[in-house]
Amino acid sequence: MSATQYGILVVEDDFRIADIHRAFIEQGDGFYVVGMARNGSEAKALMAQHAADIQLILLDAYLPDVEGLELL
Repeated sequence: MSATQYGILVVEDDFRIADIHRAFIEQGDGFYVVGMARNGSEAKALMAQHAADIQLILLDAYLPDVEGLELL
């Protein structure tokens, strides 16, 4: 097991795809899911709440309330 753990925020509005992402991340050594967001508003809240724990954001480009790149 890797000593370093990298936190990933998953931002995806399609439940099936989000669950697939979560499954792959949880199988990987050294990675964990910090949070799951279904839209831009949820993503912003999670980014503010868990900023210190997020090393990577897996981001859908087209969300219901915002385009993905606008979040960055």
